Amino acid sequence: NETAPLLEIIVSRARELLHVPCGYLFVYNAAEASLVLAVQQGLSLRENSSLRLGEGFVGRVALNQTPLFTNDYSHWEHRTDDFAEQQVYAVMAVPLTYAGTLIGVLGVAEKDPRREFDEQQRSILMLYAGQAGAALETARLLTESRQRAEQLALLYDVGLTLNRVLDERTQLDFLFKISQRALHSDTLAYFRHDAASETMVYEMGVGVSASVETQLRQRTPSVREEQGIVGWIAKHRLPALIPEVNQDPRWEIIDGVERSAVGVPVEHEQELNGVLVAVRFSDSPFTAQDERLLILFANQIAAAMQLARLFRAQRERQHELEILREASLAFASADRAALIKLILQFALRLVPANNAFLFFYENDELEFGGMLWSEDSPFKPESFTPRRNGVTHTVARTGEVMVIDEVNTH
Repeated sequence: NETAPLLEIIVSRARELLHVPCGYLFVYNAAEASLVLAVQQGLSLRENSSLRLGEGFVGRVALNQTPLFTNDYSHWEHRTDDFAEQQVYAVMAVPLTYAGTLIGVLGVAEKDPRREFDEQQRSILMLYAGQAGAALETARLLTESRQRAEQLALLYDVGLTLNRVLDERTQLDFLFKISQRALHSDTLAYFRHDAASETMVYEMGVGVSASVETQLRQRTPSVREEQGIVGWIAKHRLPALIPEVNQDPRWEIIDGVERSAVGVPVEHEQELNGVLVAVRFSDSPFTAQDERLLILFANQIAAAMQLARLFRAQRERQHELEILREASLAFASADRAALIKLILQFALRLVPANNAFLFFYENDELEFGGMLWSEDSPFKPESFTPRRNGVTHTVARTGEVMVIDEVNTH
């Protein structure tokens, strides 16, 4: 927490100002409407003690946003056990606010029964709290400005990388690492959309342990059934901000250390490519600003994927044209026997396959011309006699191209 040193200074100066041995500061957690102990000096309260609004001395100050003091805390009717165990007598607390917004509660305490607080000291502490609230707000704005400057610099780096790197895997790896750094997330995972099965498949991540990757690969959330947070995002094409994963029924616990998450769809021209999910293990939840930033990165990632696809398609097309040019030159000077062999060889260079064969068609009859068979194939037939209702005869009769993905079920 970048403001932690400032909080310590605020409490120290309050003690010096009022010449007291004890001081404390509770920070307001708006998401849970609670007050969490951030600083204590001269006391032995439980670390990260939490109070509800209206609970005890500090809770009442926060609820009413008005100062409060008592010179006999042990007999104060609303005292809490934590403070009662501190053997303090005079206790005073004031709200820390800025522009009407509650930041926390600042307090001091006295262990000497002869010392008492009065209205003048209350006024002094209130004036000081006003300055402290302004200082905390300034620190928060400076922190946000620094983070935004860092994020803009990272986005600029992303643009430069997209312009000079065309390998898709390299691009995505770089973009994911930049995204994780900008969001201060512990892990970042990308799930690819499998349109055929309408499921999400884990593809790659940053900061993801090997054991978690194994679990993620075993899970293929259904888009249609909105399984998990990934399936929900994919189904609705909407981002999801989860400040506390344990309180969101869409979240599927993996290893129990996740605390906060944010996920967004990765789309290009309304076509779903995948889902990007960032996770934090710390108590600091993701914010709406983090969500907006991840959306920007998702757009960059979608653009990178599309650019890589276009480049790959262009490169493959160029490679095919080069093969066809070579084939044209080779065919021009070959006799029939050599030509058949060349046709098969160039066919296997153009198409990612293991084996090829050629038939000549005339008067509804097929004449075997030749074949080129891989040495790795489990069998190597001497020749073929195509069935009348088989693929080869059908293609010859109709003149149409046939593509069969699974020969055993066609």
